[in-house]
Amino acid sequence: MVYVAKASKKERNAGCEGLEEKVGSNGNKWTDQDYRDNEKKPTTKRQNHHPTVKPIKLMEYLCTLTKTPT
Repeated sequence: MVYVAKASKKERNAGCEGLEEKVGSNGNKWTDQDYRDNEKKPTTKRQNHHPTVKPIKLMEYLCTLTKTPT
């Protein structure tokens, strides 16, 4: 079993340089961080709006598990 921390802000937005920044995970929903900040309205701008971004290290590990034999 492998432990991998959640994706960092830098990793979360990697490859999204040309996208428009929007508030919240999809513009409407609140994020975990917003709930921790006394339930204020979301103000965090992000280029990647996907709610379940996975870390690259975790995805690499999962790919090695599903790799077909050569």
